[in-house]
Amino acid sequence: MIEISKMLLQIRATPCEECGAIFHEIPEAEVDNCPHCGHSLFGQELEPKSVNTDYELRVDHKTRQPYLIHIQTGKRLNSV
Repeated sequence: MIEISKMLLQIRATPCEECGAIFHEIPEAEVDNCPHCGHSLFGQELEPKSVNTDYELRVDHKTRQPYLIHIQTGKRLNSV
């Protein structure tokens, strides 16, 4: 039997108020500048455009290989 560790990872899509482009970030680890136009986002409370996308970050204890599982679909994404 393979042992696996799991951790919930949420990613949200947020539009930049300056250029309107969507960027992705993890709650509690927000970006300080828009990765598209460089506009400062520091201290701003932006409204996410989409509901959080939930992933599980898993690590196979035998192989040490991390990978993501999309919670809503159950599909495994490529190794991280």
